[in-house]
Amino acid sequence: MAFYKPDGELLTPGEFVDYYEPCYFRCRTPKHVKNVKTSSCISETKIERILEDGIKSENDVKIILAWKTGKINHTKTIESNKIQFADNWKTDKIKILYKYISNDAPLEKDPDTVRSELMKITDGIGPVIAQTFLYFISKGKYPIYDKYAYLALKAWADDTRPGIEIKYPEPTEENFSKRIIEYTDDIVSVFSLESKDLSKTQYKYRRIDRALWVYGHCFTDAQRSCGCC
Repeated sequence: MAFYKPDGELLTPGEFVDYYEPCYFRCRTPKHVKNVKTSSCISETKIERILEDGIKSENDVKIILAWKTGKINHTKTIESNKIQFADNWKTDKIKILYKYISNDAPLEKDPDTVRSELMKITDGIGPVIAQTFLYFISKGKYPIYDKYAYLALKAWADDTRPGIEIKYPEPTEENFSKRIIEYTDDIVSVFSLESKDLSKTQYKYRRIDRALWVYGHCFTDAQRSCGCC
């Protein structure tokens, strides 16, 4: 059970975050991992504001959905100093999502129910996107989830070194609840967080999530084929 630099040097969990998290941003120098679509500091600042203050508008919903699905044009965002979306990106899910989220009812429901209801009211949103909105609705109490962070934790658990492909088992609505519980437990355990309520360690958890996302790219086939990191 370990994290590694691309050259195989061992990293403690704290060193791992310090080493990989800066690679998430376009505005920072380290680029230890190839082919990672880095994020603008502008968009990340906006995301952190929404996370702290809550979802206040349809535009907040649009920004979250675009951020999660890779539909923010980070080059234009940096040039204009405001969020710019990918050309020709359209979605009909914004209004219905905001209508559901702006009701206080989701805050009173358990996470499985909220995910299920989000998927039910929107055609095409699966458990990963639903979990993303749960993350923001709860102001960070529940974790955000994605493929790369999952692969990073899997690599840690199996002591897999960068450059070795790990097959990703796509989650389903039926198995996602169990997966997210195990995922949360792993994050809390590996990084010695004080609580499973991740809002209590919000700043630290955001840094962990970004580092995991970057590191996970070292275990995909595309990353491996280009020499990894």
